[in-house]
Amino acid sequence: MAGCFNNGIHNPLTFQQLDILADILSREMLSVHQEYCNKTEFVNERLMKATQNEHQICDVVKLLGKLKLDVERLEVELPCMDGELQSYMKTVDDMQKPNYGYCSYRRETKSERNGFMELMQQTDFKMLEMENFLCEMQAFLKFTGLNKGPYDVVSLCNIDHSNFKLSQ
Repeated sequence: MAGCFNNGIHNPLTFQQLDILADILSREMLSVHQEYCNKTEFVNERLMKATQNEHQICDVVKLLGKLKLDVERLEVELPCMDGELQSYMKTVDDMQKPNYGYCSYRRETKSERNGFMELMQQTDFKMLEMENFLCEMQAFLKFTGLNKGPYDVVSLCNIDHSNFKLSQ
């Protein structure tokens, strides 16, 4: 203690020294306060992220519970489905035997035949339309006196095919 006092006399601090110390302490206090605010903000951010993670974990746990119930239900339904599959396989094997379902195959062939006949009729109708068009073009060429063939005349015309109708 003897080193603190000069021959037993205490040197009081001057006002300027006290002002400098107060200024240093104020800056130090502001620095500590800023550090405290930064750390508090960091802790609050981490707390919010932890809360969000907690909610997400709860959602995952609920989803896992539903998934577990679905797996259990599937395990119960799987033997039933396997039995149905076996019966379908037996039916398919029976259908692949010769002369099974001859009538059903015959009906299918008949419907294919009908489709083919309709296609043939449509082709005949289109051919008749084409012949009529050709006759009309030849009559047009005779009327106009052009020496070009019907295909050359058609290529020269700008025909809107969507609204084109043949006159009969």
